[in-house]
Amino acid sequence: DNRLITGQGLYVGDVAPERMTHSVVVRAQVASARVMSIDTGAALASPGVLAVYTGKDLAADGLPDFPCGVELKRPNGQKAHQARRPVLVRDRIRAVGEPVAFVVAETLEAAEAAAELVVVETQDMPTVATVTAARACAAPAVWDEAPDNVAFVWKKGNAGDAITGAAHVFRLSSHVSRVAALSLEPRGALGRVDEAGRLVLHASNQSPHILKSALANLLKVPADQVRVVAKDVGGSFGMKSGAYPEDVLVLYAARKLGRPVRWISERRESFLADDHGRNISFDAELGLDRDGRFRALKVDFMVNVGCYLSRRSLFLLNNIGGIAGVYQIPHIEAGITGVFTNTMTNAPYRGAGRPEATYVIERLIDIAARDLGLDPFELRLRNLVPPSAMPYDTGFLFKYDCGEFEGNMMGVAKLADRAGFVARKEESARRGMLRGLGMANPIEVAAGPFTKPRKDLTKLRIHADGTATLYAGSMSTGQGIETTLTDLVARGLGLTRDAIRYEAGDTDDLPDGRGNGGSGAVAVGGTATHRAVEKIIATGRALAAEMLDAEPDDIGFADGRFPLEGTNHSVGLADVARHAEGKDPVGLAETAEFMPPA
Repeated sequence: DNRLITGQGLYVGDVAPERMTHSVVVRAQVASARVMSIDTGAALASPGVLAVYTGKDLAADGLPDFPCGVELKRPNGQKAHQARRPVLVRDRIRAVGEPVAFVVAETLEAAEAAAELVVVETQDMPTVATVTAARACAAPAVWDEAPDNVAFVWKKGNAGDAITGAAHVFRLSSHVSRVAALSLEPRGALGRVDEAGRLVLHASNQSPHILKSALANLLKVPADQVRVVAKDVGGSFGMKSGAYPEDVLVLYAARKLGRPVRWISERRESFLADDHGRNISFDAELGLDRDGRFRALKVDFMVNVGCYLSRRSLFLLNNIGGIAGVYQIPHIEAGITGVFTNTMTNAPYRGAGRPEATYVIERLIDIAARDLGLDPFELRLRNLVPPSAMPYDTGFLFKYDCGEFEGNMMGVAKLADRAGFVARKEESARRGMLRGLGMANPIEVAAGPFTKPRKDLTKLRIHADGTATLYAGSMSTGQGIETTLTDLVARGLGLTRDAIRYEAGDTDDLPDGRGNGGSGAVAVGGTATHRAVEKIIATGRALAAEMLDAEPDDIGFADGRFPLEGTNHSVGLADVARHAEGKDPVGLAETAEFMPPA
């Protein structure tokens, strides 16, 4: 995007309203402890400090903890313990990096100095950091209500008998390590109260409308009293899709102090405070018959969810259907066990379970091919879902409406010159080098999540000067979506790209919007934008008919103009927009939405 590469971006760190204050979060230095006391006296007396808030202050003002909302069961059949995350810890620390106190000062330097003066007295408690440790006999409980540290269980399918009866069974146990997203732009939030008394949050977040609803609930105000603005976001990857304590804290402090409050994460702070990703272990079995046909797949996943539970903890469930891959597997069974540990919360990150699902089936196929002495490429071809089977129900979770998987594989093989690989490998060996050939057939839900698709909206307005404003529910976090959606409008309306102003990430612009995530910007947001263009043209034809004293069916549209068929008369978009504004101040404007099929 030209605007970004020429230094015209507007990130949270660029927003600096008058009388803005700065904040620092005091974080837990231990993974498991009881909080005996928090002494803020010295910090409050430090020069330039305006306030130091603790969990007691929030409790006194009636602020709740973050909701859990997980309805899955535990092994004993009881509902999952609602392990709700506090905005600021009160009497119990469960992970390093948890927010303990919030310091607000005139300058960042003053806030940092005061944060060092907050004294947190704790009593250490036993800690479990891994799933293995948490599930060990007599392991300390992260939550008393879950003494076995099991947060939830989920299971679907039954492949046990088919595995037992298979001619060949291949097994894989593995672990996908925990990661930190570390987006190029760290998280940040600036809270203020506008002239109308509304709470306004400028945030580095990929889902402004979802964040708006969460903040309204946490701060106990009507949704129309909250506005979220996320103009430019420098990377997100799922990590920035939820509400964080700092989002609540800057608004809480701004409301208390009557001044804007900004918090920007330090890079080292990101490792501690951002939601983590992955950290999944699994045991998997793939059964084949004597002809090398897949008969059954069974996978047991163990997810380290961290110390708190929310719907974001269920990220693997959104894409677990991907274990079926693009293959015909008559019997599929899978289970997920979420386990509490004294680590930071685990949440969606880059595919949110899809890479793990793909890894399971594709790695098992490679193992089977190796042990059976078969070509892994040919083994995959043998088991693909053919086009003639479409639409295809995997019998597990996903249903495929279409797919030419063999064509995909053969096309890629040609591009990669698979036929010449052996010669290249031999040449590498002569030079003392190793050469390998890897392959995988990932399948992913576009415009997900699969379990709960979200619609998107686009509003398009044509101005009297012939320019347009595109209000998009889909937003960019670094993918060039601004250019893509602008081009859709430019091509559809016959305008230059420079004539279109793109607006996204402001909850005041639209009643709802997907934001970013789930591979849905073009599939859903682009479709909504296309529909908005179609509606503009349809409305424009009716208005042009009024101007040309004709019927709408006799009005065409091309290259930004509405010609009257059979004549040399026409009017342009700008002419029609001026005519529309003369009839109604709203002018030539249309809103369209698109909901992906479930």
